[in-house]
Amino acid sequence: MNKKKVRLPRIGITVGDYNGIGPEIILKLFTEAPMLQRCIPVVFGHRAVLDDYAKRLNISYRYHHYRPDKGWRGEAINFYLPEEAAREAKDFKPEILPGKPTEASGKYAVQSLQWAIEGLKAGLVEALVTAPISKAAIRMAGTDAPGHTEMLAEAFGKHPDEVLMTFVADDVKVALVTTHIPLQQVPRTLSDKLLLKKIEVLSQTLREDFDLPRPRIAVCGLNPHAGEQGTLGREEVEWIGPLIEKLQQQGHDVMGPYPADGLWGGGLWSKFDAIMALYHDQGLIPFKFLARDRGVNYTAGLPVIRTSPTHGTAYAIAGQGKADPSSFRHAVWMALDLIAHRKKKTAEAEAEEKASA
Repeated sequence: MNKKKVRLPRIGITVGDYNGIGPEIILKLFTEAPMLQRCIPVVFGHRAVLDDYAKRLNISYRYHHYRPDKGWRGEAINFYLPEEAAREAKDFKPEILPGKPTEASGKYAVQSLQWAIEGLKAGLVEALVTAPISKAAIRMAGTDAPGHTEMLAEAFGKHPDEVLMTFVADDVKVALVTTHIPLQQVPRTLSDKLLLKKIEVLSQTLREDFDLPRPRIAVCGLNPHAGEQGTLGREEVEWIGPLIEKLQQQGHDVMGPYPADGLWGGGLWSKFDAIMALYHDQGLIPFKFLARDRGVNYTAGLPVIRTSPTHGTAYAIAGQGKADPSSFRHAVWMALDLIAHRKKKTAEAEAEEKASA
């Protein structure tokens, strides 16, 4: 008896900054047989970029150029380009300078993301995993957005307050209220409305994507020692603490504000399902220390699944064969788990609706 052929999920992959380690980790990951047996990787970009790094690093790989009449191919890296870009692909000759952010690399990183967004909207892929970009390079190319999260929010019609940069490992989850802004702007950016919205998004993603029916969330304070009863800052006393009390009265299991050093250093973080940090380094320094190469960046609040590794372009080692694909691997695994989880929930909801009809 012939076994039924299982359709592998298609995972969209952006190239990222081609002068960073993105192309290398893509090649390393998708020359692994176990990974190719779990999904079909779809790279939104030109083969010339990966060919350049494959030659530099002596990596051989199987590839396939998608066309509607040819479809997708398993156990190979599938390349997808929009029709116009595909026609011009033979003439595309990227100037790849490993380790150096350039206007050209920034422009291509944004272009790869735009193609991937179109692919997501068209249903060509079921999730997106983004390779690292350089904020300096995309700024050189004329893009004002701080990063992937903001560009994806705009593309899918979401206000920035409605999406949440969330970092996930097996034993720790951290979300950020503010992300890529200067530290001096953090106090004036924070507000009751912003913190409330971010907690709502975090709570929803913990319930729906991670099956935590009543998630326990710890909120960090803004000031050292969480303000020390107002002697080191009034934010905790005047609005963060009262907002948490209001949420508790509404039935949410939200605690704080906690002094960040005690929360992380004393191990209290492990008593919670997720930590809400108020600014970038308050959450990411401890997360990256704890998660190491297991961490994944997940954009909560989008109508699509998007993950990425937690590291950047790593220009210092680009093109040298030293890049570790571990975080990228975990990002793909998480995307696959979320696809399966959402399909299961959809099937259960449909079955329940049918049973009650």
